[in-house]
Amino acid sequence: MSHEISQFSGVNITNFTRETFNATKEVIHDVTPRIQLEPKIIAGILVLLFFAVIYVIITLIVKKYVGKDETRKGWNTFLVFLRIFLLFIGLAFVLTTFSGNLAAIGLTAGLLGVWLGIALQKPIVGTFVWLLLIIKKPFKIGDYIAVGNFKGEVDGITTSHVHIKEYSGGDEKTGREILIPINKVVEENLVVYKEGLIHDEVSVNITQKSNLQKAKKIMQEVASGVLNIREKDVKTTVNLQKGSIVIDLHYEVNIKRKDEISSSIKEAIFSRFLKERDVDLV
Repeated sequence: MSHEISQFSGVNITNFTRETFNATKEVIHDVTPRIQLEPKIIAGILVLLFFAVIYVIITLIVKKYVGKDETRKGWNTFLVFLRIFLLFIGLAFVLTTFSGNLAAIGLTAGLLGVWLGIALQKPIVGTFVWLLLIIKKPFKIGDYIAVGNFKGEVDGITTSHVHIKEYSGGDEKTGREILIPINKVVEENLVVYKEGLIHDEVSVNITQKSNLQKAKKIMQEVASGVLNIREKDVKTTVNLQKGSIVIDLHYEVNIKRKDEISSSIKEAIFSRFLKERDVDLV
C-alpha cells in the first residue's frame, strides 16, 4: 500500500513539474517579444519628441525675424513645410528604429526624398528664399525696390511672390500690383532704394550770355529750400549746346513725391529767373 502511494506521488510530482515548466515556457515566450518591442516603442516616442522640440525651437527663432506683414502672408506656409519636412525625417528615424534595416530604410527615404524634391522644387526653393529674406532683410514692407525691369513699393512677401505696388514714375499709383516670383529676387538684379529715395534731376536751358554762376546758385537755393536740405547736397552739371547752356540739377527725392517735388522746383526756378536781368531762359 505504501509502495503504491509512493509511486503515485512520484508520477504526480513529475507531471506537475512538466506542466509547470511548459506553462513557464509559454509565459516567457509570450512576454519576450513584448520585452524586446518596448525599447523600440520608447525609442520611437523619444525620436518624435525630439523632432517636436526641434520644431518648437525653429519656430521660436524664425518668429523673432518675422514682422506682422510677413506673418500674415508667409508665416503659415512656412510652418506647413517645416511640419512636413520634420515629420518625414522623424518617421524615417522611427521606421529605422523598428526595422533595424538601415540600408533599406535609407534607400527608401532617399528615393522618396528625391521624388518630393522634384515634385515640390519651386515651393521648397520659395520657402527657403522667403526665410532668407526675412532673416537678412535686404528690404522690408514699404521699401521701394527694383527687380529686373519691375519697380515699386513692397506690399507683401510670401513664400511664392513678392507683391509690389507700381508707381507711374512719381507719386501717382497706377493701381496695379505686380507679383514677382520670389526666386527672381535672388536671380535678377535687385536694387533697394534707401528710405524710398531715388535720383532725380531738373534741366533748365539758359542763353550763353546769361550769368552761369548766378543761375547755378539760384537753382541750388531753390532745390534746397523745396527739399529742406543743405545746398551742398544739391549738385549741378553744365552742358553746352548750340546757342544755349543746359544746367542739370541733381538731387535725391522720395519716389512717392517725385513729380510733386520736380514740379515745385521748376516753378520756383522760373519765377526766380524772371526777376533776374542777367539770366535769360531759352
